[in-house]
Amino acid sequence: SLRRLTITGLLLLAAGPGSAAPDENSLGKAWGYPVAPRLAQAFQEGYRVGSFSAMDSLGPHCVLEPSATPLPLPRAASEPAFRYSYEGRSYTLDDYMQRQRATVLLVLKDGEIVSERSNYDRTPAHRHLSNSMAKTIVALAVGKALEEKRIRSLDDTAADYEPRLAGTVYGRTKILHLLRMASGARFVEDYSGSDDLARFSRIAQRNGTAAAAAEIRQMASEPGSTFNYASAETQMLGLVLRAATGESLCAYVGSRIWQPMGAQSRATWLTNPADGIEMSSGY
Repeated sequence: SLRRLTITGLLLLAAGPGSAAPDENSLGKAWGYPVAPRLAQAFQEGYRVGSFSAMDSLGPHCVLEPSATPLPLPRAASEPAFRYSYEGRSYTLDDYMQRQRATVLLVLKDGEIVSERSNYDRTPAHRHLSNSMAKTIVALAVGKALEEKRIRSLDDTAADYEPRLAGTVYGRTKILHLLRMASGARFVEDYSGSDDLARFSRIAQRNGTAAAAAEIRQMASEPGSTFNYASAETQMLGLVLRAATGESLCAYVGSRIWQPMGAQSRATWLTNPADGIEMSSGY
């Protein structure tokens, strides 16, 4: 069934127990992979595995309700002999799982599970942090809103839907360019703790997502000309979707994508405590 499928992991899904995993001791194996006592500690080594399966226990969130008619997700009769090459040597999926900090790996083909692996004692009952796979979910929701004419055109700007973005760089950006992460805004996202993402996130958590947009002021290129990975641009799409549809992301994605695809379990999306808006770039 789609019990495995949650918004916190559409592709990297839970699987059965695997072989010895990389760095399992530093990641908390001896303590049963504990969940962090608070959200700010969730990415610390000893808490990472446990927390990534329990993020909604650490902060405010909204819920995507399951489908009333879950869609079966059967297992194929046999597993192909998957192999990959790296630096002149051939490896199996089991080799990969013993060399990478991959929590789970699942391969689907023609509506069936053809291969499934896990590390760190994860099972099919666990859920997983989506990280930036959530960005694809937001893009799918933009597509649905365009199909339903809630969004008139991808050439509209973000401020055409969310007035609080008026006068900002992101407010002047076309939805199309936000989808492509090509606003032209200068935004460094290197996870150093002192980059633009950290600054944006601190302001958003204190004053709200729309307020944080006003802090992004400098341009680095012409809009639409250059790809630059920037999680803040997906946050802007989250604001656009809320304004365009009159619904939260949880409600809109739940009714347009999560339930129609036949998900058996509920999913959750962490929300910003400052304004109650989904942290749409991940979580």
